[in-house]
Amino acid sequence: MEIKIEISEATISRFSTVTLSYMDDKGNNRNADLQVDFLPLFDFAKDTSSTRFDFFLISALVYGIDNVINRKNYSVDGWAREFEVTFPVKNISRWSGNEQLLSDLLKFLTGDYWTISFEDLNVTDLFLEKKGRWSKNIPSYVYPEIVKVSLFSGGLDSLIGVIDILHNLNINEKILLVSHFDSNSVGPNSDQVALHEILSKNFADKVYWIQSTVTLDRKDSNGNYLELEDSYRSRSLLFMGIAIYMFNDLIQTTELIIPENGTISLNYPLTPSRVSSLSTRTTHPYVLTLIQKLITNVIKNISVTNPYSLKTKGEMVLGCLDYDVLNLTYCRSVSCGKRGGKHIGQ
Repeated sequence: MEIKIEISEATISRFSTVTLSYMDDKGNNRNADLQVDFLPLFDFAKDTSSTRFDFFLISALVYGIDNVINRKNYSVDGWAREFEVTFPVKNISRWSGNEQLLSDLLKFLTGDYWTISFEDLNVTDLFLEKKGRWSKNIPSYVYPEIVKVSLFSGGLDSLIGVIDILHNLNINEKILLVSHFDSNSVGPNSDQVALHEILSKNFADKVYWIQSTVTLDRKDSNGNYLELEDSYRSRSLLFMGIAIYMFNDLIQTTELIIPENGTISLNYPLTPSRVSSLSTRTTHPYVLTLIQKLITNVIKNISVTNPYSLKTKGEMVLGCLDYDVLNLTYCRSVSCGKRGGKHIGQ
């Protein structure tokens, strides 16, 4: 299935309109818009031209494609879909030659077949900041104090990872937490907000938090409901894409921390809901190896690490460095990115 991507010039205070076009199983052309809440990201990185931005854009497009094509209707074998996609990028010379690497990564991550190419992104303005914003509405960051960057999903693993980092920070050192939620599954938003509030109170002035929303419209351009895919297999790549974009002005760290227990990373079939393709592959060693190779080829100086790859979730809990904070927060964490889902509209 060919997926066409159209990206328009931005309007004031909005990211460019991103439209995904395809032919549905009834032969109709469908157009779906991908909504990107870019302001929180731009306030930190202020960039729409680097290879880091390209990585973010690709990850958002993959997430949109993964969501808009429902497996039930379009799989070739009951699960896998076939995609033919040309990704627009600002730095095509850096991405050329990495088509197969990205295809291999996406195939393993989403369980689909990807035929990939790149083209020049000939859009001048991808985001236009609104002029005259009140200074109190513009966040400020002390970039040299940021010594750690971690994904912050709202789940127990990322919570423990962040608590462990915060426990070891020195005076005038900060962690940057990076989050995403989809407005079609709003549960993670409340988890992240509640946990961030408690962490901020217990580790004063040590936490920066950036949260963004990337979500696909539930109706196409003609107002017809889209039957969206809800497996969210590509969500982890979007998480990493947002975080990698944040490294623009960081000088004290080049490491992106992705806290997740090794048991779930390897997809052990512990329950029917965790059998093979029904489980996440976010931090599977093969996924992290391919992502690291892609980053090294294109971006150069960012590393991705999972310090808990040899631990179970129970061992992570037992080894947490601050039980007082863990006891305050664990009951607010939920290790699921799909809560509050509303994927099929009628």
